[in-house]
Amino acid sequence: MLTIANVTKSYGPRALFADVSLNIARTDRLGLIGANGAGKSTLFNIILGKDQPDEGLIEWERGANFGFLPQESAPVGDETILQIATSGGKLEPENDDDWDIDYTLEPRAKKILAGLGFRETDHDKLAKTFSGGWVMRAHLARLLVSEPTLLLLDEPTNHLDLEALLWFQDYLTRYPGGLVVISHDRAFLNALCTGMLELRAGTLHYYHGNYDNFLQEKEARKSQQAALFKNQQREIAHLQKFVDRFGAKASMASRAKSKEKQIERLKEDAIEEPTEELKRINFHSNGLDDEGLGHVCEKFPNRSEEHTSELQSRL
Repeated sequence: MLTIANVTKSYGPRALFADVSLNIARTDRLGLIGANGAGKSTLFNIILGKDQPDEGLIEWERGANFGFLPQESAPVGDETILQIATSGGKLEPENDDDWDIDYTLEPRAKKILAGLGFRETDHDKLAKTFSGGWVMRAHLARLLVSEPTLLLLDEPTNHLDLEALLWFQDYLTRYPGGLVVISHDRAFLNALCTGMLELRAGTLHYYHGNYDNFLQEKEARKSQQAALFKNQQREIAHLQKFVDRFGAKASMASRAKSKEKQIERLKEDAIEEPTEELKRINFHSNGLDDEGLGHVCEKFPNRSEEHTSELQSRL
């Protein structure tokens, strides 16, 4: 569906990432993680065509399309909540000869809006009368209703209370397209992802499975790398000891020279020593414990007092 081939991006002297390559299929559920500043949003912008890579290419399969939810500030004008969710599509015929109507659009939109926490009486209200968090929910509904081939979501759970988050999480498990999501919600990534992408030190690393699987596989790779590094350093030290001992002897000079060349080749293909990362990725819980249920409204104060009171009554 989407091919990313040898993509490199720098800003001035700073290289964000280099030679990033990835194939994304329609069935993929991928989490994109990395420390702040690693280049996650930049990679999204390159996929979206908002930014251009210094090198490499982005190639879409014929007929594939995408939907993007930014982390903040989705646009809002004079549309109602329902109009945003239906992308302004026609819900009723304009005349007797108007048959170009998808009669499933409105009921699908209303069902998704309900799942995301909107009341039926909210549908015809102007979106600009709602807080920014609820406008983001309406735009999230728009993406789910339109069902693009690939969803690109940047922190989609930020504006969801627990009830809406659980509904959204379940909905995505049945979504008929691909998904790439930037999220710091560990439980969300564990529930959804079939693969993890980590941007680290300018390289994109792929791991199978969800976030917990990523941690296990990353630790295994780190242990393997440490063992290889230790063995290589031991071999270099052994060769260097021979050179130091016999390099000055005429009878052993040719062998010592050969060992020096071996050392040079090993250093050219040096295995990096695994180090503890200085920048940590801060993950949070989505509040699925008993205590979290009591603080849903305090944790997500995105709606008016009237709407918040109703949510408290549901809980």
